[in-house]
Amino acid sequence: MGKPAEVSRRVPGVFEESASGDPLLAVVDLHAYYGKSHILQGVNFEVHAGEIVSLLGRNGVGRSTTIKAIM
Repeated sequence: MGKPAEVSRRVPGVFEESASGDPLLAVVDLHAYYGKSHILQGVNFEVHAGEIVSLLGRNGVGRSTTIKAIM
C-alpha cells in the first residue's frame, strides 16, 4: 500500500504555523460509549495551524459524538 491521500489543506496567510510544528489539537485513540454501545473506536487525527478540517459521514457514524467527546 502507498502513502495515504492527504485529507487536509493548509490555507496560506490564515494562520502562521508554530515554529515547532506541533498540532493545535491531537486526538489519539478516542473511544466513546452510549451506555454499553461502543460508538467511537480508536479515532485518531491532528489539526495543525492553518488547516481547515471537516468531519464527513452519513447519519449515525459518530460525527456529533466525536465533537462531543473532544469538548
